[in-house]
Amino acid sequence: HTVALGIQEATPFDTILISVYEPETGLLRRVAGVGMSTETLEQLRSHQQPWKSVMQLLKPEFKFSEAYLIPFDQAPVIPTDVHVETIMPLVEGQVSPNAWNPDDFLLFPLNDVRGNPLGLVSLDAPRDGMRPDLTTIETLEVFAAQAGLTISTIFRVSELRNRVGNLTDE
Repeated sequence: HTVALGIQEATPFDTILISVYEPETGLLRRVAGVGMSTETLEQLRSHQQPWKSVMQLLKPEFKFSEAYLIPFDQAPVIPTDVHVETIMPLVEGQVSPNAWNPDDFLLFPLNDVRGNPLGLVSLDAPRDGMRPDLTTIETLEVFAAQAGLTISTIFRVSELRNRVGNLTDE
């Protein structure tokens, strides 16, 4: 939650959702979010998503540094097992080609040092109404790295606790 708040404060994005990858199931579990109603967050938390299905959206042509910016008018077909909520209402009259559309996606896949999936950071509803520039993406990369490190540390602590528990049982 702290990382999501930091992203919200340091970037133009109001809505941030952090999901954790569960290797046992291959699913993404949404664990923290800011910039949305409690009901919307609970709705999002109630739907786990297959990592492989989300990765189908992350095509090379959408890669923007370490992020994936998927414009609404170029988005691939969303797999049926991927749950999407539109947070931001459509603002009529936006004519800039860089204007954010409520159906745009900005996604940061999180991986460990070996390239194994850890989670996903999803962003929406920029306060300036614009798609991010490189400076914003670079700022977001710092927070995405922090989120990945936090998730990796939690996994490692859990793994160590399990080992200690197993040794205690012997």
